[in-house]
Amino acid sequence: VRAQKDLGADLIIPLDELPPFHTRPRDLVRSVAMTHRWEARSLRTHLDDVRQQAMLGVVHGGIDPTMRQWSADYISSLPFDGFAIGGSLGRDTAELTGILDNVMPRLNAASSSSSSSSSHRKPVHLLGVGDEASIRLAATKGLDTFDSCFPTRIGRHGTALVHHQEGAEGGNKDGRGDDASTYKGSGRINITNRRFKTQYREVLDPTCDCHVCRQGFSRAYLHHLFKAREPLGHQLLAIHNLRYMNNLMARIRSAIWRDEI
Repeated sequence: VRAQKDLGADLIIPLDELPPFHTRPRDLVRSVAMTHRWEARSLRTHLDDVRQQAMLGVVHGGIDPTMRQWSADYISSLPFDGFAIGGSLGRDTAELTGILDNVMPRLNAASSSSSSSSSHRKPVHLLGVGDEASIRLAATKGLDTFDSCFPTRIGRHGTALVHHQEGAEGGNKDGRGDDASTYKGSGRINITNRRFKTQYREVLDPTCDCHVCRQGFSRAYLHHLFKAREPLGHQLLAIHNLRYMNNLMARIRSAIWRDEI
């Protein structure tokens, strides 16, 4: 915590333990209890020297509903500035949905009861989730912010996020599955595919306003960079994918303002 204070972090996440998915129940209880102790100590250190910084309390418990409820109730009883949902978030969309449906009402109720305004609640962050389908789903559950290496990681492997077009792969390839009600209008292309070798005029996504697409870097050129193992290819796809995700979040915010979410 002191290191994050000295770095000037705006949002501080306390140290926690992330047990593997198949942790035995007794080990999960031990892990969550230890994380709770660490978080309480971290919060005391934060409150001793706030510095206009905020700290989020992290809810753990894996996919065990009882453990999640225990963690949500304990963390929300402490004066954190907001909350984060961490730990194992399940193998697929169904398990992620179950965790959010279990935890979010408890966090919302706790933060609303501690506020003078019934319409105010503390923000909730979803840790380590960054694919489009999961973000769209989580936004409907009331999650506010997200973090993930997903857009840059897939970019390093040659995958670009694009608005759905001919030849783009639809669907969610990160293991969470698709949800037709939340996954709309997107796809992916793998620029290492040989069919892009001669696409000299086409950019990654003609509807995209990122630097890569606006400057006219062709699919053929990007294909060449990856085949030649040039690091520039990784950088350009990272720029494109991050802009795609920024635009996605802007669309989600607009939908919230229009009461569509």
